[in-house]
Amino acid sequence: MYIAGILHIFEGYADNLSMTLIVTSFSNNTQYDKILKGDKMFTERLNIAIGLIGATNAELAETYGCDRSNISRIRSGNRVPSRTSGVAHKLVAALVEQAYKSGTSAAIFDKIGISPASSQEEAEKALLRWLYSGENVGEKHFSPAPFRNFGEKLGTSMAVAGISNIRLARALNVDPSHISRFRNGQRTPKSNPKLVIAICDVILERCANEGKLPELSKLTGIAESELSREEFQAWLCDFNVYNYGDAIDVLINSVSGMASAVAPNPEEIEELDDDRSVYYGIAGLREAIIRLITEAIKNGSEELLFFNDQHAYWFADEPTFYSKWSSFMLAAVNRGIKVSTIHSLNRESHEIVETLRSWLPLYVSGNINAYYTKKQQDMQFSHCIFAAPGIAAISATCVTGREKLGAFYYHTDPDEMRVLLDDYISIQKSASPLVAIGKGALSGKPRERVVNDIKLSVYDDGVEVKRLREPETSFVILHPALIEGFEHLFDE
Repeated sequence: MYIAGILHIFEGYADNLSMTLIVTSFSNNTQYDKILKGDKMFTERLNIAIGLIGATNAELAETYGCDRSNISRIRSGNRVPSRTSGVAHKLVAALVEQAYKSGTSAAIFDKIGISPASSQEEAEKALLRWLYSGENVGEKHFSPAPFRNFGEKLGTSMAVAGISNIRLARALNVDPSHISRFRNGQRTPKSNPKLVIAICDVILERCANEGKLPELSKLTGIAESELSREEFQAWLCDFNVYNYGDAIDVLINSVSGMASAVAPNPEEIEELDDDRSVYYGIAGLREAIIRLITEAIKNGSEELLFFNDQHAYWFADEPTFYSKWSSFMLAAVNRGIKVSTIHSLNRESHEIVETLRSWLPLYVSGNINAYYTKKQQDMQFSHCIFAAPGIAAISATCVTGREKLGAFYYHTDPDEMRVLLDDYISIQKSASPLVAIGKGALSGKPRERVVNDIKLSVYDDGVEVKRLREPETSFVILHPALIEGFEHLFDE
């Protein structure tokens, strides 16, 4: 109790200090004016582009997949999405698609300075650069543009309102740790609409009582006269996440129907007569990976390392290869080789689930350390590192979307492998556990539900997935977006 009290006092102090720093930065009018110029440039160029395309707000909203009021707010400058946000990329994609639909692509391509023969992907990238070419993106600032996620928006609006984690938690009747997780990006209240409404009401009421509505208006880009709960919620809760409902169903069915993989005897794995240093395309990558695993087994490697932020089709789209890959991987695990794999947090839901499903037989072996990286993916390039330290490694950097045509390099030089191993370790340091075998120490009282023959226990920081029939299988999913997806099952 004494230690908990000290922690609460410290948390309150840290909140107040953070608020002081944020509000001080926010009140820097010179810096803020610079940002407004960049925001104004974005708004002007967006309206020029829409004018050239000849699209109405309703038409653009239909292509985008949102309410036309959202388009109206962006066009008016009341909402300016950050350059790296999903909103910006979806908006640009909708603009280009609408240009093709209306037959005005030549006009918009000429305006942004690209060839009429440019691909849709090239057009989207060029339009994004053009729209944001006046934005001062290198500065840290507080305007509608820079916030990358719900947590940043919540933290800054709390600072304007002058309310700490503890006070907000008390008003919402939740544990302060929930607010902390919201603010640091570990969780969002997306699956709990009532909590979202309550958060908005508390912050708006506090700002109204403290005379801070003008500051909140400046922060959000919403006119003070229009600063309703609905408008504030639309700004605060631009979650920019995928719907994981269907993906969760796929994962549950995969666990229910999971069969035990059969590993070949290591002595039966043939040596490969292959000394290539470069492999081309996805077919070449598959050959390189089988060679890597084979050499790891034959040479008594202690570990295999996998990192890949490319599309998951390199192994998931080809059943014959996947069957061979999974059996060879299981042979490696049975041989005592430790496997470490780092997945990308930013994959679309079906890719994350496809990756999890493909690795399930290996996860339950207990010899797999699975992580996910929180760092944003490079929009221009994708990367991979696969390694058996001291034996061989594979690496590649490809233009995003062109992995099927990429070059994958097979390294046996000790110096090259050492550099790749250092790179892998650097990525791993910023990664978090994705899957744990066994329940472990999960916090909170679980909500439980049985779906088919799968028992789901949803905790605050993980989901235990347990198959009830033989052979029993149990593991814990720690990916925040997937936790939210499972939580949604309990709200239906």
